[in-house]
Amino acid sequence: MKRDQINNLIKSVNSKLIEPISFPEVRPAEGYTSFIMRKDDEYWMSQEVFEKTLVKLSNSVGCSRVIAAEDFERVYKSTGETVRLNETFGVSWEEFSRFCSKNAMISFYIFDDSQRWCAWFNDGYWVLVFDKQLSDHIDDIYLNVNTALQAFPEADEQFKIFIKHLYAAS
Repeated sequence: MKRDQINNLIKSVNSKLIEPISFPEVRPAEGYTSFIMRKDDEYWMSQEVFEKTLVKLSNSVGCSRVIAAEDFERVYKSTGETVRLNETFGVSWEEFSRFCSKNAMISFYIFDDSQRWCAWFNDGYWVLVFDKQLSDHIDDIYLNVNTALQAFPEADEQFKIFIKHLYAAS
């Protein structure tokens, strides 16, 4: 996608769903809920978790492709060019694992055209934000703040606040 097009999509995701730049005050937008998971392996999550979260949400809104895009713009020193890495791929484990295995993005979103959900990935964890009307498609185990806090025993107070904000009702 062209830079202007992807930037407009990211602005929309940030205004509708989540804006990580406000860490630790990150909260899902009103009418949305979220959860956090520790990065599981090189693909951030297992195939089972992928199918129980991203695939279920995409299927529930009728989307068969997702957009992955960095949550920041890069400026290449050698050329001065400003880019936001992005890629579009099908909602399948094969496509997701292929993306992860060749991905050069440091911190990025994955979302679909509906923009009713968005996953935000970084080096150590990932967050899924979604329209509360889609909650029936997500297993309750993911929505337990105590489970999330236990997954990050090394978390400092600031990170614990971040986690609690993600699970706060809005």
